[in-house]
Amino acid sequence: MFFVNGHGKMYYELHGTGTRSVLLIHGFPLSSAMWRPQIDPLVQAGFSVITVDLPGFGRSDITSEVGSIDSLAMVIGELLDHLQIKKAAIGGMSMGGYVTLALYAQRPELFEKLMLIVTRAEADSEEAQESRTKLADQVGHNGVKAAADVFIRKLLGSETDKYLEKHLYHDIMMRASVSGTVQNLLAMRDRPDRRALLPTITVPTLVICGAEDNAIPPSASEDMAKQIPGAKLVTIPATGHICNMEDSASFNRALLDFL
Repeated sequence: MFFVNGHGKMYYELHGTGTRSVLLIHGFPLSSAMWRPQIDPLVQAGFSVITVDLPGFGRSDITSEVGSIDSLAMVIGELLDHLQIKKAAIGGMSMGGYVTLALYAQRPELFEKLMLIVTRAEADSEEAQESRTKLADQVGHNGVKAAADVFIRKLLGSETDKYLEKHLYHDIMMRASVSGTVQNLLAMRDRPDRRALLPTITVPTLVICGAEDNAIPPSASEDMAKQIPGAKLVTIPATGHICNMEDSASFNRALLDFL
């Protein structure tokens, strides 16, 4: 299904008919397809599940500039309004976590629970900002493959099988648009620091990290969980940045226990 917003047509999926809703927001440069291992277990547990393709990824187009992580969060809020969902358990992975925190800053009343998955609250360092600027320039000149080649190495733990690596690369990452990839890189580069928000979070919160994450170290999740009152921290062993796909059984168990 598609939801028309200021950035174009955003693709989303709605699974199940449960009265409690779970919204999952993907990371960069992925799509809603990364959440496939979670959909059936959540639906069978009685939840309705919403997944989205952020502008420029998956099946979502992009007709105006993304601008910022905050503007992406506004679009997610508008989608929930469109679906007439007043509260949901909302979670995001990596870039999706940045969007999730931005949405909490804007509209905390939408949150029944909060899930922060292999993400961080602090802004990019100067070095990280320079890397994103350089990569955005490379994507603009050489296509999405420039970003996919970089991020496939960051996503996976040492025990990830080659099938998953190929699936992530060819079926998900390479479907992103050049414009969307560039604009979302710059939005991540320029995002504000959200650490001051963490102590103000009042809903039950789950923080998940992969023990072998090469993109965002587990220490970042540990620090974030300490700042959020009552937050629960779960580390998935032998997984990297895409822990929900690398060990979906352990990830799903942690998610369902929390929900």
